Amino acid sequence: MIPCEETPFLDQTFDTITVCSAYHHFPDAKGFAREAYRLLKPKYYAGDPSR
Repeated sequence: MIPCEETPFLDQTFDTITVCSAYHHFPDAKGFAREAYRLLKPKYYAGDPSR
């Protein structure tokens, strides 16, 4: 396992990142959001059903 706030993947590697019912449990949710933004290809969609 690797920390979700700092991954070894290249920028814009993924079309989709899925997190179900866990985002609000991350110790550094903002760090994860920054990393997800870096990893996702352009035209991404983000949603948080708990908000």
